Amino acid sequence: MGKSSEDLASCGGCKCGIGAQLEKRREEEKVHQLLMGLDDASYGTVKSNILASDPLLSLNLVYTMLIQEEKVRMMTKSKEERGLVVGLALLANYKEKGCRDAVEKSMTCTHCGKNDHDMK
Repeated sequence: MGKSSEDLASCGGCKCGIGAQLEKRREEEKVHQLLMGLDDASYGTVKSNILASDPLLSLNLVYTMLIQEEKVRMMTKSKEERGLVVGLALLANYKEKGCRDAVEKSMTCTHCGKNDHDMK
């Protein structure tokens, strides 16, 4: 009866290095599974960079790179949102001021012809 790959990996008697080879193969499979579970639109570039590395990076290093990428995305998103909020606030202020200016311009005294007051 044949031995399983785990039996071969843990026999300890041979010097062929099968245990290390099997462990490396398992780790590579885990890296591929992790990368295949990621969204291509968001992580396409980082996935390509990782898959292009030779030898393939360790699972821990891949995970660290993905965490770093996520942190950068969060910071960038946060800055974009702050910029949007500031832009909307400026736009609202501009519109409000524009409306106030229009009202003030329409308040021309019918008696003396000056702005900002009414004859009343």
